[in-house]
Amino acid sequence: MFYGFDTEIAEQYGVDEAIMLQNFAFWIEKNMANDKHFHDGCYWTYNSHKAMASLFPFWTEKQIRRIIDNLIEKGLITKGNYNELKYDQTKWYALTDLGISICLNGQMEKTERADVICPNGQIEQPKRANRIAKKGEPIPDINHIHTQIQNQIVNTDIEAVPSKAEIDFSKIQEHWNNVCVQLPAVTVMSKKRMATVKARVKEHGLEAIFSAIDKTGKSDFMNGQNNKGWRASFDWIMRPENFVKVLEGNYDNATFNPLPPNLQGALQNVETQMMGGNIFE
Repeated sequence: MFYGFDTEIAEQYGVDEAIMLQNFAFWIEKNMANDKHFHDGCYWTYNSHKAMASLFPFWTEKQIRRIIDNLIEKGLITKGNYNELKYDQTKWYALTDLGISICLNGQMEKTERADVICPNGQIEQPKRANRIAKKGEPIPDINHIHTQIQNQIVNTDIEAVPSKAEIDFSKIQEHWNNVCVQLPAVTVMSKKRMATVKARVKEHGLEAIFSAIDKTGKSDFMNGQNNKGWRASFDWIMRPENFVKVLEGNYDNATFNPLPPNLQGALQNVETQMMGGNIFE
């Protein structure tokens, strides 16, 4: 993995800060070009400290927090929260005017508009930067090595949290209750359940959630027709190992038989006798 930074920024603000700022700037620049994650007059990138620690293995979460705090204190970035779910603590970051001037314009001096504040208290981005993204004009390079490492640079804008537009938890709850009528109903989509659903969506996609629910509703075994009378539940289905088995059809009526082969014939004989038949015919 390659990590790039501007040596001038490193000299003035520190190597750690230069590396982190480089990556923030890269993904904010991409979001500007794609007109993505624009809030309150600024373009943003986001990630959690835990995820960043896996992306930057030479830093601990505590070190990452310190580096980001230094960038905020020195006026290069600002922090916000635009998560759809209130309990989600994923951090959002935007470049300040000073950060934009240094990273996107290649100027170490402070811009004239660095004291302009957005309505929510965030430092506003220059009109020129906003105009570039809106009109599709070329974005200035972050620095001289930007083009050499842009395909290998660390991603600090991972889509870790699907938006409400992608996951409608009420529809998932409604689908379960309508399809799996013989199983315990989902009365509350708790935070834990929503987090589990998001994890499965991230792994398999949203359609897989509805597919797994449909398979559950059609499975005799998961609906209690087994030698123990066991029934599946929403939480059981959403466990990662169980979810895969359900998707792969392990519990489908056509493929699943809870009894070993040597007992299947015995069960059939019992059923025949109960119906008044002769097992020796």
